[in-house]
Amino acid sequence: MNTLPKLDQFVCLQLTGRDSLDFAQRLFTRDMKRMQTGEARLSLFLSAEAKPIGLFWLYQKTKEDLGLVLRAQEAPLLREKLELFHFQEDIQFTEFPAFALWEASETMPPEESGRGQLVENALQCQWRSTRFEFRLNHEAKAPEQDRAWELHRIRSLIPRWGDDYDDQTLVLKLGFLELCDDNKGCYAGQEVIERVRTRGGRAPEVLASFESKAELQREMKFLNQDQQPAGRLSKSLCSENRQYFALGFLKTSQLENSRFFLESGESLQLLRHAELRQ
Repeated sequence: MNTLPKLDQFVCLQLTGRDSLDFAQRLFTRDMKRMQTGEARLSLFLSAEAKPIGLFWLYQKTKEDLGLVLRAQEAPLLREKLELFHFQEDIQFTEFPAFALWEASETMPPEESGRGQLVENALQCQWRSTRFEFRLNHEAKAPEQDRAWELHRIRSLIPRWGDDYDDQTLVLKLGFLELCDDNKGCYAGQEVIERVRTRGGRAPEVLASFESKAELQREMKFLNQDQQPAGRLSKSLCSENRQYFALGFLKTSQLENSRFFLESGESLQLLRHAELRQ
């Protein structure tokens, strides 16, 4: 695996106590009753409007010892919101560093995406053409820029909190419905998720990756062949060998097109977009 000093700094938020499992079951999008000891799932904590407050790897060490592995930047908001739901339950929150590794995995079986397991003191998991390993209780170092990770992240549609989405972004735009288990009962945002699934809803735009020979800028708008608005770039940008790559949001009405244009007239090529329905 490739060491990622700038996969961004990660932390593990540990939930311990006899009520930890029930607490996670009623708040998070994954069905804890389907998870085995040592298993991990990529999960969400949503607002009542089904907008993401936290995206994290959720693992079960025991029924009274759960872990949430996420970017350090996202941890304060997640913990603040979780505390709002913490009343008399027997739960303790503890935070410690997690050191991250990764490797590209273009041949990953689809059914393995968003899943993982604990192996000794490490969490091994897979998502969107990427294998991750998080070493828990590791003394994490200050992050350094890593262009290889940025390029892979953009090409693989792995969005970053703050650059590509926040707590006002519709989950449907990000292709995150796969992270919401059905038939698990109530959880935060569940009513909206089930309504979308039942009615076959589509977001007005969807997360996508692009490349261009022209230098791209954050939050650039782009047009279709008829010079009509087709979407916008986010803040995730990277370049390699004079090619520029970016994440952005493409209008769902434009999904049949693969070539777009910047307002300067230069070409922008669609690489891939998130699945609309899962």
